[in-house]
Amino acid sequence: MTEFQFPWEYSFPPFFTIQPNADTRSKQLDSWRSLVLGYCTSNKIYSMTVSDALNHPLFVNQSLGRGLTREALLLVLEDLEKHKNLEWVDDKKTKFMIHWKSISHWSQSLYSYVTGRGLINTVCTFYELTNSDDVMNEEFYSLDETVLKKALKTLESQGKAVLINFEGTEGVKFL
Repeated sequence: MTEFQFPWEYSFPPFFTIQPNADTRSKQLDSWRSLVLGYCTSNKIYSMTVSDALNHPLFVNQSLGRGLTREALLLVLEDLEKHKNLEWVDDKKTKFMIHWKSISHWSQSLYSYVTGRGLINTVCTFYELTNSDDVMNEEFYSLDETVLKKALKTLESQGKAVLINFEGTEGVKFL
């Protein structure tokens, strides 16, 4: 994996101040959304707290001495939520999940892998699906467990999987 390359906007001080002009703000939020999704994809970041985000290199450019204020960060997060790329984990909106790929994408990717490997009617542990050597080259390798469960619940609702728990180990049987 190569190191993430920040876009030019990240080195432009006004990027860290929400612009008052509606057209400029819209383009700015588009750029923030692209940056957040690209960075999180590159670094496999699935969740973050608001307090951590306020100090995270994604939202703070140390070399410029600039970062998003809490209000600006919340506007960026609201825009991500509006585009279905963010989901709040709690009612107080202190922790969020970043969906750089949709849950339906992850469920389709998992099911394609399973059908391609002849694993229908087979029980797999969550570990086998996301961390074993067999899936090292799959896009869902090291997939966050919360995202995995959401994807598997999607497959379960489609009649393609059944979530199971055996002796404290979570797994899934694919149908």
